Amino acid sequence: MNSDHHPRRFEGIVLVAITYAIFPLSDVAAKFLTESWHVVQISWARYLCQVAVLAPFVLLRHPLSIMRSKRPMLQFWRGFFGFASNIPFVIALSFIPLADAFAVGLMGPLMVTALSVPLLGEHVGWRRWAAVAVAFLGAMIIVRPGLGLVHWATALPLAASLAFSLYQIFTRKLAAHDHPEATLLWGAIWGFIMGLIIVPFVWTTPTWHELLLVVVLGVCSVVCHFMLVRALNFAPVSLLAPFSYSQMLSAIVVSYIFWNHFPDAYTLAGAAVITASGLYAAYRERVRGRV
Repeated sequence: MNSDHHPRRFEGIVLVAITYAIFPLSDVAAKFLTESWHVVQISWARYLCQVAVLAPFVLLRHPLSIMRSKRPMLQFWRGFFGFASNIPFVIALSFIPLADAFAVGLMGPLMVTALSVPLLGEHVGWRRWAAVAVAFLGAMIIVRPGLGLVHWATALPLAASLAFSLYQIFTRKLAAHDHPEATLLWGAIWGFIMGLIIVPFVWTTPTWHELLLVVVLGVCSVVCHFMLVRALNFAPVSLLAPFSYSQMLSAIVVSYIFWNHFPDAYTLAGAAVITASGLYAAYRERVRGRV
């Protein structure tokens, strides 16, 4: 058992580590596109790439009936919150450095913990509630509301994290009803449709350079989603969740490479507080799972 079990877990860890190392590249492309594109067109382009890749992948492997959802409204709301999480984050990227946006966005996993109580009926002990509260203080260290020291857009990744947390909650709810690959495709389809309603009014004809950025945006997004799903087949969520915080390191590196920006001491301190709180919450989740 050990000869098979642990190597598979290690494979899952490697996959998720690679995923979070390259995921910020998608947002690098998005940040460059904000110089000339509307945020809705950027988000829509991301979903267009996802549908173009996911549709043949899913439908060639499974019968069309796999797309018949048992909970279509849950699929809609999952798609809605996925789309809604993109908009404020991309707006933030047009105003603030990438690393700063990622630092505030680290609140996401802890928001899932908080929302799992009213929406999933899960029990969260006082230790994990304390971790959520401390993480929120970490976010306030970064945002520093009322002091006028940081750009107002620094608060937008918090809104994006809230929407993405609801997206993850609906993903959990759907796990018991629909095939995960169908859920993945439905999320891309709904995001594509929602963007398509607005994009004709904000359309900018892309240059060849911008099309290359869209390819980077789409390929990184699709590859990361695939690798993350694959990693979850090899290792439990409780083991892989802490690795999501490694995105901050990748974001700092690419932010420095492309824009010569390094986060200030407050941003690094706040990110450290949020990361420590998130790792502790993940640890308590694993401990609770053993009880």
